[in-house]
Amino acid sequence: MMTTLAWAPANNLDKPNTEKNAALKAGGCTFTTATEEYNGTAWTEKADLNTARLGLGGAGTATAALAISGEGPGSTNVTNVEQWDGSSWTEIAEVNQSRRGVAASGITTS
Repeated sequence: MMTTLAWAPANNLDKPNTEKNAALKAGGCTFTTATEEYNGTAWTEKADLNTARLGLGGAGTATAALAISGEGPGSTNVTNVEQWDGSSWTEIAEVNQSRRGVAASGITTS
């Protein structure tokens, strides 16, 4: 007996998880500086990252976050670390070893 399964996205930008009341998205699947914030109902364009990239690591909250390393245009890895203060991004540091596909977690004070 064969069982047929149907796959559906659990969460995406078009259909955000309604249990969440805040989220931040920066960078993307293409080289972009775009930043968007979810307020529990809709996505809103916010101030852009200083450095376009994809595959970056992110940590923090919708009001205090980090954008870490990633891949920049021309397949070069980016060392920049930018901090989000709820309204704009500021470059605060460089990582020792640039990477793409970065996994990160935590809050901006830890």
